[in-house]
Amino acid sequence: YFPLVVVFCQRYVKSTGIGSLLALMLPYSVILLVTWTLLLICFWLLGIPLGLGASYSYPAP
Repeated sequence: YFPLVVVFCQRYVKSTGIGSLLALMLPYSVILLVTWTLLLICFWLLGIPLGLGASYSYPAP
């Protein structure tokens, strides 16, 4: 998937490479990681279930 994104970016900016695309996408990835982690923590603190029959931890076998 990533090489396809590089090719599409190179269509519009010829000097685009793997490093410049990683540098472009890194802030978005970090923001998404922090946002979803905070959302999970909010669900956990409020006691909201993750889904039908889902728990936050699995019992040890």
